[in-house]
Parts: sequence; C-alpha cells; structure tokens
Amino acid sequence: MRVQAWLWVVAAVATTVGGSAGVLAQSPARVLSDAEKRLAHQLEETSLQQLRTAPVSPLLDKGIPQLARTPAGRVKKSVVTEVTLLGSPGTSAATDRQARVTRYEYATGLTITTVVDLNASQVLDVRAQANRPTPLAGDEVQRAIVLAARAVADLATTPRSRLQVLSLVDSKPASRHYGHRLVVVWRETPPPSPRVLVDLSTEQVVNANF
Repeated sequence: MRVQAWLWVVAAVATTVGGSAGVLAQSPARVLSDAEKRLAHQLEETSLQQLRTAPVSPLLDKGIPQLARTPAGRVKKSVVTEVTLLGSPGTSAATDRQARVTRYEYATGLTITTVVDLNASQVLDVRAQANRPTPLAGDEVQRAIVLAARAVADLATTPRSRLQVLSLVDSKPASRHYGHRLVVVWRETPPPSPRVLVDLSTEQVVNANF
C-alpha cells in the first residue's frame, strides 16, 4: 500500500553511450554539437536572469515555498538535466536548429523548459511547472547512488550498468516530501538489493527498504 502513496515516474536517467556511434555517423545534422549545447545553455540562462530580475514574474512564482528551506534550496541549487534537439529526421530540415533546455530548481521545485532557436540565438518559449516528472542530470544520478550506499553499502561498488535509478514525484501536498527531488536506487541482477529511496533536496536516505 505504501507504494500507492507515490507517483512513480520513469525518468530518462541512463546515459546511453554504447550503440550511439552508428546513429551519430548516419545523421550528424540531427545531433547537437558541444558548441550548440553551450549556446543553448547561455540563451537559457540569460532568459532566466531577466525573468528573475523582473518586478513581477508569474512564470517563476509557481514554486513551492517550503523547498527554499531545504539544504539544497538554501544554496539555490539548480541543474540543467538535458539539452535536446527538437524535430526528427523526415519531419524537420537539417538546417532547423531548435533545442529545448530542461532545468530543475531545488529552491522552488520548478521544472523550467526553455526552447531556443540556435540559428537566430533567440529564446522562443519558456514554461515552468512545479513538482512534475523531470529527468535526472548525470551528477544527480551519481549523488543518489552515493546516498543510497549509506543504507546498502555494496551499491557503491556495483557497476552503473547494473543499477536502476529512477526519479519519483510525491504527489500529496500534505506530505513532508512534497516537491522534493526523490530518487530510488536498487540492483535487480543477482543478488538483488533493497530499493533505497533517497532525497536529494535534504541529502538523506528516506527509506532503506522502499
């Protein structure tokens, strides 16, 4: 029954290194270069700075106030979780270079998505939602594994490819974990491990056998 108190969200947290070389070789135009990712990030950051300094910002006022009191919220931790090229082969011209930058803010619980036009160096759209499913950044995955290993020590020495790392959303506003950056870590391959629920907002193990 306790699992029913949570909304499970399968987050795209695995970094797929193997098997991607063939795709890159076949369609390089549909992959963001490092320079394009940096530009997308710069455009997104500039846009957010302008929104934050505006006298009124309805977009960013959607956050969850109590999250500012968490350890991660107090230091205003904010992470870009992914930068994605929009469009797909056959439906978008190779010269179309629009990207979506996804950011998670610990102090507000907001997921902010910014769409940019890389050719025009222009921001096209910005949206913000609180407590929504959001992919984990690579450093968040690593931190979740470190925290989970406090409860199940051998998770620290388990190869990353054998670990399952999923983000969770606590959907109950009355819960003390509402809006927190929650992650469950476990190993399914023999010997299976307990599922460890950790809270990246507070840097704590919530449940050692979730």
